[in-house]
Amino acid sequence: MAATAAEPSLGCSECRRRLCARSAIVDDSYFVFGKPAYLLGDLDTLGCTLTAVEKRTMRSGSYDIQWLTCQCSTALGFVYVRVYDDSFAYKVGKAVVVQSALTTVHPPPPPTPSPAPPKETREASVEAAAGPPLGATAAPPPVSPSPSPQTSPNSPEKAASPAKAATPASTKPGDGSKVSAGKAAGNICSTPPVLSAPAMVTASTPVTQ
Repeated sequence: MAATAAEPSLGCSECRRRLCARSAIVDDSYFVFGKPAYLLGDLDTLGCTLTAVEKRTMRSGSYDIQWLTCQCSTALGFVYVRVYDDSFAYKVGKAVVVQSALTTVHPPPPPTPSPAPPKETREASVEAAAGPPLGATAAPPPVSPSPSPQTSPNSPEKAASPAKAATPASTKPGDGSKVSAGKAAGNICSTPPVLSAPAMVTASTPVTQ
């Protein structure tokens, strides 16, 4: 089983590739290549090189083993493939690795979490996502004043503006003169018309009733 990143691991002393967790050490009284070695369980051999199976006779008996080499060509030890004495059956699948070929490999530090935004920013984000409260009426958008129309001197609107009210025609008794109805009040002659005096009735003139 591969080592987890939550605990220190044992790895190759040359390339520092993880091989197993420190808890995978079963026994530390072994020897290989004339050097102290560990009996390791759950060794991660992915990327390592295993030789063909061969039979070897050791102090405790005969075994079928495979020599184990790291991906960087460092000789690590061997792996038990078969035992001929059932009392050593627990060794099958385990590896004997030279202690000097191993080193402690620490897991990488966890990523630094990004700082949380200020409380005001979080509240504003929640309110913006929630929208206006129930029953609230959104304010209407502001209405920009429409520009006043620009009329040219020759515009039909100006030409169609109402003219000043014309003074109606009038006829005064005994005047004998009329004021034209088409003239405007501002164009009336300033000289008043001459009125003729009414006829005087004398005693000599008979009155017919």
